[in-house]
Amino acid sequence: MKSSLYTFIESYSTQLKDYTLFIVCNTKSTTNTQRNYKHFDIATEYLSDIEFEQVISLFDQCELKNIEIFQNEYSFIDYILKHRTQLDNEKTIVYSSAQSGTGAGRKSLIPAFCQLENLPCTGSNPYVVSLCRQKYHVNKLLEASDIPVPRTFIYNNGWLFNSKPLPRQEILLKPIYESASIGIDANSLKSYTDELDAEIQIRNSEMQQPIIAQEFIEGYEAEFPIYINQSNIFPLFPVGLSLSDNEPRMGRNFLDYERIYFDQYNFYDFRENENYNNKMVSIVKNVALLLGMHGLCRIDFRIINKNHFYITDVSTNPHFISHSSIHYAFKLLGLPETSIAKSILLSAL
Repeated sequence: MKSSLYTFIESYSTQLKDYTLFIVCNTKSTTNTQRNYKHFDIATEYLSDIEFEQVISLFDQCELKNIEIFQNEYSFIDYILKHRTQLDNEKTIVYSSAQSGTGAGRKSLIPAFCQLENLPCTGSNPYVVSLCRQKYHVNKLLEASDIPVPRTFIYNNGWLFNSKPLPRQEILLKPIYESASIGIDANSLKSYTDELDAEIQIRNSEMQQPIIAQEFIEGYEAEFPIYINQSNIFPLFPVGLSLSDNEPRMGRNFLDYERIYFDQYNFYDFRENENYNNKMVSIVKNVALLLGMHGLCRIDFRIINKNHFYITDVSTNPHFISHSSIHYAFKLLGLPETSIAKSILLSAL
């Protein structure tokens, strides 16, 4: 039996044959990073050539009229400005995962430009894209709405409002604007003391952005994909993350930069875990609605047990290549991988 998500996708995907798709992606081999951090390469967030080929292949199977590829924001913007007139008569969709540069808002450039030029763009609007990259603001919005989140504090040349962790509280230090665990290393898990402020200040200076200290949740980790298209909301299945096939519990482990960079983690169906609670489904829906997320998104959890779980992060544009929780979740639904690409494209229509 096919899922309701598959029925929705196939009901509308025939429209795609009339559209030209513009793909805007940074790749590690073609994008010059303007600045790298001392211990971390921001190109970790970019696609490798093999991953880029996977993305192109998936979209190519959607039977679109045409596909145009751009590997940086400059070439795409230049093309659009030069071909404005002829594009008025074309049906177009823009897919972008581009995020050149550093700091806040860099992933919102193409969605914002597309709004200016009235070009349909996949995923969330530029405000939501920027909001969901600001970990502290997301945490406080969810907290204010009684959605379970770890206690979180922000350091930027000092603690905001002098609010800081309790003595000996275990915290995970994260740069506020990054993904792919950039800025998180094996030493990011700390037991807080006032003496730690000097080390946090160093991280603050090196990363050139605020650092959050998030209460560390020992237990399991899961990523919960969700698809939102106007009033249609489709939670997929939660995907557990582990470091070993024999031990699903992360315990005191976490995905740092090295583990992400070398794909040193495994996936499993978290519904089969005794600590899965189907209340997670309604929480995922509420998070997506509260933040205004659109398209194919992801909500991340740390789980102590069946009755105690917390939202630790959100993503408006998660990776969907073969080694991703999105790809794994579609497999759990029994859907072909082309459904991933089709769902993304339909979010623009």
